[in-house]
Amino acid sequence: KYAFFEFVLGGSRVLCCDKAGKISAFDLLERSPTAGIDCALTLGAGEQAVHFIDDGRGVLILSNKVCRTCGGPGFRHCTELPVSLRATPSSVRFDERRGRFAFGYPDGTLAIQSIHDGRILAQSQVASPIVYGTDMSPDGRYIAIAAGEIGEIGLWELAPRSRTVDVQDASDSFELRLVRKLHEGSQRVGMVSFSPDGKLL
Repeated sequence: KYAFFEFVLGGSRVLCCDKAGKISAFDLLERSPTAGIDCALTLGAGEQAVHFIDDGRGVLILSNKVCRTCGGPGFRHCTELPVSLRATPSSVRFDERRGRFAFGYPDGTLAIQSIHDGRILAQSQVASPIVYGTDMSPDGRYIAIAAGEIGEIGLWELAPRSRTVDVQDASDSFELRLVRKLHEGSQRVGMVSFSPDGKLL
């Protein structure tokens, strides 16, 4: 039924969004639906809501050409971001504090992009095709991914690029390094998430 759901407000509330863009909320402390939250996003052709931002006060909407955020009452105030996408991502995570996206793509590409000017800060290829899930650690140093049909879970580091490396496109200053492959099984894993302190995955 739901395209995605996320915990907000310190884990006390769950926000849900279905494929048509209808948003609803459930208060875990009261164990009941949250009044006044139900609303429907206005989605254009090919657009999909993919991620709640600003602790549930906004939502990120993507297509293969447009990246925008919607917030305010009824999520009606929308702002287009200067981020060009190589294709429709299969997963996305938004680091609001550092102004970065982590995009996973169906061809197995993992890319870190600036939300301010759209620059690709780092990019790499994971072993398995289709990145189904991504998450950034609270300190912004690590990116966890879930990819492929065999449940690959990998931990990547977003590390400063060595100054001794000759880079033709010097617009980025980071590189993605695979720290370790944490899991590989027989079933697909669709989501990964760090704990608030970054110690658990």
